[in-house]
Amino acid sequence: MTASEQQHFCMDRRVGCLLLPYGLHTLSDAELTRFEEHLLRCHACQEEIWAAAPYLNVLYLQRLMLVEHFHAAGRSFEECMAHLQMAAVEHSR
Repeated sequence: MTASEQQHFCMDRRVGCLLLPYGLHTLSDAELTRFEEHLLRCHACQEEIWAAAPYLNVLYLQRLMLVEHFHAAGRSFEECMAHLQMAAVEHSR
């Protein structure tokens, strides 16, 4: 595989899989540091994060709105997400 072909593949998929949580601002401090160090060296993840940025921003804002809604309802984000998951399972039956 040539150097240019390697640029299209993540250097370390164990770290590259953190791209979505990174974009949604849900990584722990240790994961954040690990991913950002990876991002400095991995051209494939750099390209992917740039391509996904507009969508990640929308998802992040929607997540913030859900958290605010759940907080106003006096329920935790985790409680409400569990409720939504159960409702989705019931709907799919």
